[in-house]
This record gives sequence, structure tokens and C-alpha cells, in this order.
Amino acid sequence: VVHGPTSVGKTHLLEAICHGVRRARAGGSAIYLTAEQFTTGFLQALRGSGLPSFRQKYRGVGLLVIDDLQFFCGKRYTQLELLYTIDSFLRERRQIVFAADRPPAELSDLGPDLCTRLEGGMVCRIESPDYETRLGIVAQMAKRQEVRLPDDVRALVASRLTQHARALSGAVCRLRATSQA
Repeated sequence: VVHGPTSVGKTHLLEAICHGVRRARAGGSAIYLTAEQFTTGFLQALRGSGLPSFRQKYRGVGLLVIDDLQFFCGKRYTQLELLYTIDSFLRERRQIVFAADRPPAELSDLGPDLCTRLEGGMVCRIESPDYETRLGIVAQMAKRQEVRLPDDVRALVASRLTQHARALSGAVCRLRATSQA
């Protein structure tokens, strides 16, 4: 379980894990989806498309990656299906990776069975980026957006916007827009 505040790169990390597995295992089977997509697929399977095909799709892969774990809070039947899916992966020694906005211990609405299984694996917090990382992010975003930013401007943006990459991206977009006006 990877957890942390919004916009610190959890989704990018999950997508990179899937990409890495597919590349390293020459066509290795890995699926990335959000908890909402899992829930929607489960509900559609209950309403007619069939649970066996749903289960085969998600339990038949080498790696299952699910983003926004907190979305499952309060969804009892989906939680039960997820619990059985996790158990299937654990029995067969396959990997499942989750991302959430907080650690499993703070997701009490998932229920004790799910929380204990999640806590039984590796739980990692991702922090907001430090100054040097923010400086690198600003430089990369400026390069992608083809805007030249002097070193002192990059430093100012990186020192003032400390929470997440989306704020940095927004600042670079605004700087680009004002430089073209």
C-alpha cells in the first residue's frame, strides 16, 4: 500500500510499476485500475455480465494495481469481493498494489478483515516533495511547456509552492501565459 496526500505521485508510481512489470516479464500480465472502476465492473457483473468473467479478469493476472483504495470505504459487497481477490493473490503468491490517501489503519470503514490484510504487506508513505525535487519538477514542466524560466524564478516557485506537483504545474502554466501576453 502506497499512501500520501493528493498529488504527490502515487498514481504515476502505480502506472510505472505496471509498465515495469509488463516490460520486465515480456508481456507480463498487469492491470491498473481505480477503485471506482473495480466497483463499477463488479456491479455490472452482478447485474448481468457475470461474476466468473469479472473474477477471471482481475484474479487471473500476475499483478493487480488499484488506485484510490479509500473509495471502497462503506461499500460492503465490493469490499467482500476485494477481500476474496486479495486472498486469491496471497494464496498464489502474486502481487497486488494499492494506493490510498491515508494508511490502512486510518481506513476503518474498510473493516478489520481488509485492514489487517493490507497492513500485513508493505505500507509506504509518500511525502510531499522536498525543495530539490520541486526545483526539478519545475524545470521539467517548463521544458515540457517550452517556457524559459530563469534560475531565480524556478527557485522562487519551488520555494513558495511546497505541497504538490499540481500547484507547481499551475504556476508554470500561469508564467507561460503571462510571458506570451
